[in-house]
Amino acid sequence: KSNTHFRPRQEYVDGLIKSECNSEESLDDVFVFPPLKEEIASGTKDGDLKINGQGVICDIKSFMDYLFKVKTLEIHSEIRAGKSSLLKAIYLESLSMGYSPLLLTQDNSTASITKTLSSIIKEQYGESQEDVERFNRIPSGKVLLLVDDFDLLKRKTRKSEVIASMLRVADNIVLITDTSFQIKLDDTIETDFRHLVICPWTKNKRDQLIRKRCHLSNYSDEKADELIRIVDKAVCSHFQLFEMTPPFINQYIDFYLYESGASFLEGNLPFTSIMSTNVKRRIREAISEDVHLSVNELVDTVIAVLRNLALQIHVSRQSIFTCNLFSQVAQRYVEEYGIPVNARTIIEAASLSGVLLVRDSGYEYCFASRSLHAFFVAQAIDFELDVNEEAGQSYVSRLLNELDYSINEEILVLLESTRFIPSL
Repeated sequence: KSNTHFRPRQEYVDGLIKSECNSEESLDDVFVFPPLKEEIASGTKDGDLKINGQGVICDIKSFMDYLFKVKTLEIHSEIRAGKSSLLKAIYLESLSMGYSPLLLTQDNSTASITKTLSSIIKEQYGESQEDVERFNRIPSGKVLLLVDDFDLLKRKTRKSEVIASMLRVADNIVLITDTSFQIKLDDTIETDFRHLVICPWTKNKRDQLIRKRCHLSNYSDEKADELIRIVDKAVCSHFQLFEMTPPFINQYIDFYLYESGASFLEGNLPFTSIMSTNVKRRIREAISEDVHLSVNELVDTVIAVLRNLALQIHVSRQSIFTCNLFSQVAQRYVEEYGIPVNARTIIEAASLSGVLLVRDSGYEYCFASRSLHAFFVAQAIDFELDVNEEAGQSYVSRLLNELDYSINEEILVLLESTRFIPSL
């Protein structure tokens, strides 16, 4: 048995390969490597980072060459840019290069980083004493530690101390974060973290993703070309709302590939319908059957609660909300309409669907994207215009009067697509 390479359990690898998008798809079927660019410290007192002049890293081979040259990396993006999928792709690629990777996520972290690392070694490589000892014999230079959502890891020590503990196990580390930060380690530790930012997707990357998804669904090249033209048109038509990220682009692809009533439309693109259809599907896939409600009734309940929640936090000009507030809004809604479901079921469905993201180790939430937040606010105002026109118009007037709050423009665009409002 080699002392320099040890593969993780095949069951664990198979679980990584399985895509988040669809149970029938694997990561390789849908993953397109995102464009990455290095950032360097600007020398300012607050340690701001600025993108330097070097070229963009656009493929996995160039990235792996760069990673094993610099050893330690932090990759960030404030938007849903496929960071977790990128980490999985790095994990799988490192296996083919003879490295022994470890994947650490918020879910399998504990307050003690030492215990956490011991636990994930057993989870990914085997629980027997022989397996653990064999992994520990691997030189640290052949171990790659990949950390998803580093900001959200449970810990009771400073970030620098957590990283120092990680470096005792692995010479090669990739941290995934939402926002970049300067990593200051003890002077005795000889390492220098490089910072990469995930850039917005170019048309070339969009086209790659569309062709992959169409090929998987047995669509012809001509149909792929047609869908590419549709998405290109959407970028131009909905530039206020369109996000150059894989999840956002995938919702367009999903709408045309999986919805039986959808077709390759030549006229105005049904932007609101696309978002609504994909939100419903994601929530439907995330919930388990409830003995008191049908799946469709539960989906409608989750959407109604998210609608009310989005409007409430928008009025307060907030984007992050507590678990307690979420629970209160959900409980108030089910009690008002006499719906036999508890708030916890609604919260879990919204989180598992990916419509909401969990922050701060589960105590805070936010909508997964700015466009989703705007969508639910627009849906709430649209509902108010139906049940109480005066109240609905007051929300519209406030949007128009507070265009300095930039998300309001996106909400107005969404409202315009659902009904005629004279003031707009």
